Amino acid sequence: NVYLYVTNRENHPDPEIFVWPTLVSSDFNVALNDERNYNLLLFNASGKLIKEIRNCQYKTNLNISDLSGGVYILNVSVNNFRKSVKLIKN
Repeated sequence: NVYLYVTNRENHPDPEIFVWPTLVSSDFNVALNDERNYNLLLFNASGKLIKEIRNCQYKTNLNISDLSGGVYILNVSVNNFRKSVKLIKN
């Protein structure tokens, strides 16, 4: 697989964050549209921290096959910017 990003910070000072797929059976991907490092926090539906990965860059693949089915919230943070994404694990 090839991952390509193009930057233009003049128009978008905040990074664009991509998470796919959001309906997950084993693993999913997280990527930014620039070279900054980012942190990932994965919470269960009760708000308990399940996984934490720091200093990611470009594309990151997370395997959650060991987790039970349900709803999870992924927080992606870059400097002072944060985005939350809902994931559904089969």
